[in-house]
Amino acid sequence: MDKPELRVFLPPADRATGTAVIICPGGGYGLLDYKAHVVEFVADYQQQGIAVIALLYKVPTTAELALPEGKRAIRLVRSRAQDWNLDPQKIGMQGYSAGGHLLVNLTAHADDGDPQAQDPLDRLSCRPNFVMLMCPWNIWTVDELLAREAAGRIAETLDFSLPSGP
Repeated sequence: MDKPELRVFLPPADRATGTAVIICPGGGYGLLDYKAHVVEFVADYQQQGIAVIALLYKVPTTAELALPEGKRAIRLVRSRAQDWNLDPQKIGMQGYSAGGHLLVNLTAHADDGDPQAQDPLDRLSCRPNFVMLMCPWNIWTVDELLAREAAGRIAETLDFSLPSGP
């Protein structure tokens, strides 16, 4: 894909809950496994009254290049919430593999929008209301996290011990 695309699958109006899930398919930032990560779930979500919006980000790409596309997707869905019968406070994201990696990156760099932005979309929050990571790619383990300089300072305040007992 040479430009990002959103594909919208709304639930039947009589089942709509106002909740939307923006799904970011995986594929190692080299391709998008749209069928396995989006198509297979649309009917189930729609039966539950949940809208599905597929974010088909540009590929091949990198996490850094995909990040603005993820932010823009959230903002665009929020801007269309009324048209699509969605609650702008019930918009989340689900990501597989590289799509999950994108969500971790997006969640860490989300913002509440810039009220002074020239583009009205950039005035809206890009912070997802919930995130579902499905087999995320390249997420650090606790040992890797502790080994990183920036995380080392944070780790002193966190308890990574496991509870004892059966």
